Amino acid sequence: MYYAHSREGLEKSEWQCLKDHLANTGNLAAELGSDAGISELARTAALLHDIGKYSQAFQRRLEGSNRRVDHSSAGARTARCWSRRRCGTCSSERRRNWRSCIR
Repeated sequence: MYYAHSREGLEKSEWQCLKDHLANTGNLAAELGSDAGISELARTAALLHDIGKYSQAFQRRLEGSNRRVDHSSAGARTARCWSRRRCGTCSSERRRNWRSCIR
């Protein structure tokens, strides 16, 4: 299980699941983008915004590690990869991680 957020004093079972966080954010972004006709673009950006949290390093950070983790660049790298139609060059782990969050 991967988590998006933790809160001091809460049991791990009460932390926000990353899959739920991305789905909820995607749905909200799609709704907000509907008037401008960019619902799916907004949903995609929302799904990518925290995709870097699908890493053991970030999960350790939620558990209290002081090590800084760059979780925001992974979504930008994935979007760049898609925009250049070079997904074949992305690591298989990265492809598995982003696919599992949107299913």
